[in-house]
Amino acid sequence: MFFYAVKSFEENDLLAAGRRAFQSKRNSPNGLNGLPPSLDTAGAETLKAFKAFTERVNFMFSIDLQSRTPIYEQLYKKIIELILKRELMPNDKLPSVRELAKELGVNPNTVSKAFQLLEHDKVIYSLAGRGSFVANINAEAVRDAALADFDKAVAEALNAGITKNELTDRIQKGDTIS
Repeated sequence: MFFYAVKSFEENDLLAAGRRAFQSKRNSPNGLNGLPPSLDTAGAETLKAFKAFTERVNFMFSIDLQSRTPIYEQLYKKIIELILKRELMPNDKLPSVRELAKELGVNPNTVSKAFQLLEHDKVIYSLAGRGSFVANINAEAVRDAALADFDKAVAEALNAGITKNELTDRIQKGDTIS
């Protein structure tokens, strides 16, 4: 699944125009906007710009529908992860609730819940009629919260009888933990 983070309203307009051009091309046997491809140079240029733009700003975004973790939590954590990895920067525009729900194949209420939590935690902000954007957040505060969650999980694991060596081995595996 893909979603697009845009850095300005102009890029958002380009994205919308590219989607329209792409949709027209896909739905029309004669090329873009029903014209033969050779006559529709403006639509072809829009499509070309759209493809270049989406290659630059799209991010792999996957949701595990089989996971026991609720989808809204997966979405919440993924957006925070993208922010911490600096793939999403402050003031980047997020896709609309409906758009993202359609791309992920989930109920819009699920995406809305994740966005509400992100907004409550001041990770994103919304502008009426414009959409949701990444807020300026303190990455250190997010890391501190993640480490506090880690400490809590370690304490629970130790109380459940897991040894420190087992935990250390698990941490050293790194990327294999999901």
